[in-house]
Amino acid sequence: LEVIEDVLRDYVLDVISEAEYIHFLETLYPVPEFKRFLSEQVNEFVLIRDFKTALEPAYQLLQQGEYSASADAFESLGDSEYSSMRSLDHILENLRMEALDSLYLLRMPEIQRLIEQGRLYDASLIIRSIDFYFPDREELIQAKNLTDKMVPSKLIYWSDPIEAISVKPIIADSERAFDNDVFADRANEDLLTAAEFRLLLEALYENDYVLINGNEIVDEAGNFQRVLIPSGKKPLLIFLDDFYFTPQRVESGICSRLDLDEESNVLGVIQDRQGIENLQSNSTAIDILEDYLQEYPDFTFNGAKAVIVLSGADGLLGYPLNSEHLVRMRDQAQSIGLSFYLDSVNDFEANREKLREIFASLEYKQWVFASQSYNRISVPDQSLSSLSWDTEHMQEEIAEFITDLRIYAFPFGNHVEANPLLSSYLANSGFVLQSGSGTPYAYTIQKQGYVYIDRQQITADKLRNPQANSLNNFVSGRQIITDNKRPY
Repeated sequence: LEVIEDVLRDYVLDVISEAEYIHFLETLYPVPEFKRFLSEQVNEFVLIRDFKTALEPAYQLLQQGEYSASADAFESLGDSEYSSMRSLDHILENLRMEALDSLYLLRMPEIQRLIEQGRLYDASLIIRSIDFYFPDREELIQAKNLTDKMVPSKLIYWSDPIEAISVKPIIADSERAFDNDVFADRANEDLLTAAEFRLLLEALYENDYVLINGNEIVDEAGNFQRVLIPSGKKPLLIFLDDFYFTPQRVESGICSRLDLDEESNVLGVIQDRQGIENLQSNSTAIDILEDYLQEYPDFTFNGAKAVIVLSGADGLLGYPLNSEHLVRMRDQAQSIGLSFYLDSVNDFEANREKLREIFASLEYKQWVFASQSYNRISVPDQSLSSLSWDTEHMQEEIAEFITDLRIYAFPFGNHVEANPLLSSYLANSGFVLQSGSGTPYAYTIQKQGYVYIDRQQITADKLRNPQANSLNNFVSGRQIITDNKRPY
């Protein structure tokens, strides 16, 4: 009986020809032992032929990977006259189960990955599209319960200007930062300590800001896209400006480079004055924000984090990638008595492998990246040829690590809105979101082939008097600069 049904399935699915199927029937039907099993197929041959024609579009959907559509098509055929034949109904049910099993095997890992990335809204959309097919699948039920709990029920599209702020690398060692050396005054003016950055995040959260993904507010053609956010919230982009690491910055209490712990969390490497290194949490804006979002997951929508602003002249994330970087770092280290600074990072290939791991972890966790130019140039002061050289140099350096670099964060905030030749060049180079500084309020504008957004630079000095520096909408007068090791 099983063989008979297999032959019927082969016929309706075009595995064997009609002539072969008829030959099979003509051969076995006269045999008494087979006659009663084949009589329905012989008597309903016209119906079977019609079924074969009707089945073809549904089966093509299955072969094309359109699993939900094919499952629906098989179910629809099952509600028709064809289900009156038990063998045809059985074939339809098996095909529908094949489609649904394939759908589940395709979608469930995707849902789990999205949840792991914090992209709960994206996960909820997939769950909603398939959950009625699988009322008893425990994994899916648990995923649905989580997204139902965590994804706000009321969402709105934000079309107004988007607020953006920027902070420089975080002070991980305040004793070293404020030790009265030649770098201390600048650190006291510009930089936040780890604890102060945490206070800033708390203030932003209390003022109903929610983080959004910088790569999602502009499409690939450079057109502004409305931002989906929870009702009652205000969208915010955080830029981690000047995100490079040098010996001089170590003297300002900043980590020497990034690295990964055993769980692929990105942390900072702290190097003391004797050259001893420790991989330490609470040492960069990256891990501080990650930890904060563990406590307050509604500070982000759909897993968005911040924009990491990269330049290339000092390598990437504290790792030299060529002799030029190494010489530059070595000269700087020796000038301030840190001769041991490069001992851990002088193998370029090992550095590249480490960077591939770090960038992969950051991209997976929804961090996005911006170029700050290779040499941190003042772009308005450049000719087209010099900007072109710098841009191409930066893109060559970053290409093996980042697949999607579409944001340009002008060094020092010096934008080129008054120079359409340079802004158009950047847009044509793929930088469809360009960001400078200049206005004390949210400013987002559609330009030809790109969107410009203004970011307000957050420094310790400005936070000492947030009202005078137009930062009260972010911190509401809250005291952020609190480290008692600061000189003032």
